[in-house]
Amino acid sequence: MRKINIRLFIQWSLGILLVSYGLLVFALNNSGVQTYLANAIEQQLEEKLQSEVEIGSVEIGLLNSVQLHNVLLKDKSGKKLLESKLLLGKIELLPLLHKQISLRNIALLDAQIALYKNRKDGNTNFQYIIDAFSSKSKDSSTALNLSINSLIMRRCALSYDEWYQPQAQVGKFSPHHVNLRNLDAILSLKCLTKDSINLRVRQFSAEEACGWKLSHLQLRLSANRHKAEVRDFSLQTPQSRISQERLVAYYDASSIEKIFNSLIVEGAIEDARIATNDIAPLLPQLHPLNEILFMSTQFAVRKGEVRLKNLQLSNATDRFYLSTDATLSLPQGKFSAISAQLQKLSLQQHFVRSAMNALHLKELPEWLRPLETIELKGKLRYATTHSSYFDGQIISPIGKIELNANYWKGNLTGQLSSRNLRPALLKQIPNLPTMISLEAKGHLQLNGTTRPNGRIELKIPEVEWRQHHYKNLATTASLFNGKADVSLQANDPSLDLSLEAKASLDQQWKPSLLFAKGQVHRFSPSDLGLGKQWGNGLFAFEFDLQAPQLDFKHPQGELEIRQFSLKNTDAPYAFEYLLLTARQQNEGTHLTLQSDFADATVFGTTDIPSLRKAADLWWKNVMSKGMESAETQTAATLSPSSTDHKERPSVAQSHKSILSLDCTSNARTSCNACSK
Repeated sequence: MRKINIRLFIQWSLGILLVSYGLLVFALNNSGVQTYLANAIEQQLEEKLQSEVEIGSVEIGLLNSVQLHNVLLKDKSGKKLLESKLLLGKIELLPLLHKQISLRNIALLDAQIALYKNRKDGNTNFQYIIDAFSSKSKDSSTALNLSINSLIMRRCALSYDEWYQPQAQVGKFSPHHVNLRNLDAILSLKCLTKDSINLRVRQFSAEEACGWKLSHLQLRLSANRHKAEVRDFSLQTPQSRISQERLVAYYDASSIEKIFNSLIVEGAIEDARIATNDIAPLLPQLHPLNEILFMSTQFAVRKGEVRLKNLQLSNATDRFYLSTDATLSLPQGKFSAISAQLQKLSLQQHFVRSAMNALHLKELPEWLRPLETIELKGKLRYATTHSSYFDGQIISPIGKIELNANYWKGNLTGQLSSRNLRPALLKQIPNLPTMISLEAKGHLQLNGTTRPNGRIELKIPEVEWRQHHYKNLATTASLFNGKADVSLQANDPSLDLSLEAKASLDQQWKPSLLFAKGQVHRFSPSDLGLGKQWGNGLFAFEFDLQAPQLDFKHPQGELEIRQFSLKNTDAPYAFEYLLLTARQQNEGTHLTLQSDFADATVFGTTDIPSLRKAADLWWKNVMSKGMESAETQTAATLSPSSTDHKERPSVAQSHKSILSLDCTSNARTSCNACSK
């Protein structure tokens, strides 16, 4: 018996198979067969989709590959849904013998895809395709079995429009009108039904019409009507990158409203890099900022709320740094409020100025330049319903400020305190204290005018000003309907006084109808650096002041001084009573002085320099007479020698002096003193 050559048998078998396969491929590429296949595929797709399908020609290649040229798919309304120059796929040959077509993998080249939705309560124009291929009815009469294991797209364009929504502004992204071009993608769709989806995005890149470019996107998605899970998420744009290992969402997908109300999303972002230029299509105002931000956080999204835990956010140069836990309130998807526990918010002034300039905001005042860095710590809340709150610290080069402030519907209440604050570092503002410690609290009602209502209490335990120290100062100010009340208390060894004042304020805060009274128990000008002409003298007196308006060019009002004493000097002095009255008349200012030691009158136009000259001469005259005897009282009469007014006679009391002074600019000044 002849022995069978196994090797030869295998060779012949493989040869026959290859020849048969080649003949089959050749037969399938016959023009007649191609026409048959094109018509068969068109017919099967139209039966399956119940819409118009056109295929120019079909080519069958090696390894069961099929090429469809000039493919056109229209939606139920007869509009173009898909148009592709070339569609590649894998076709199973065996089902062809039974007039069945089975495709596995699909590649689209140079395709145009137009998706849309006409009404808010309507379906998209591609919903019928999802319904057709997700149907698993066994008695279905269609001979098409379309199972797409992978979808490859090259140089495609895809648009999605919700025509009931307004068009977006140029350069701004809108989820209601998406227009992608240069779309390249590799998708694996393992499962797609009405209730579930299992999708893997191996690669996705595209450019949106607003200018946003997606360089790379990959993820694994598995979802049903109650849960969705995303794994191996990675997103890259030209300057940004975000990656996440796992994201889980829970929801009720029985309706759109229930999805929103029941949605819970949890995940974490690690070392994300975000460029403001990349998110500018979402927030156009950030485009000029040109910053790179780095972010890490754990987040949870629930109904109308986003919680961020251990949020770390900074820019590339660390001129901005934020470390916080925060909660965002988003009822109905719109921002409503944010609350945060600030571990640290650090802002360098160069960054703030650059950001405000880029965003076309009002520039910071120049006097703030010495504040190179500002740091905030504490609790913060801001709401769009006219409500804000801050309780924490503000730290800057001038010192640390403890602040508790609450704003609600035009009402501002707060407390502020600081120790060893150094305001003098703000050099562009003159006469600021070198050092100050203070405590303040109060309430303001902001009524939309330039004059709020409220009350403020300020205590200054210690302050250094012009190289002199002051202690134990306190003031209280209240304002109601344009009426101001102010009180001042000082218990410093060099300044011990109490003062109360009332005034009316106009819209420019100019005071009128001023009433003031006070007691000066101890006042040392030399200790306070206010002058040395009194030596180490100590003043004490009481006073009352009434002024219809504060106008130093045209003074009006009354000043009454009582129980005046000057001690701790070589020439101690005292008087019981002094009343200075200023009135405006046709010929000018009329000043009168009445006291237990002197009477004085000034007629004519007066100004501050002339009044200061008169006061200095009067004081020297009074003091020179007062030095002769501690029991002798002095008096003075001031009368300008004017051609328009004759010198008024005055009745000199016993132990009074008479002083004559000419206040006019073209007159000679004279001073005569005598004792009667």
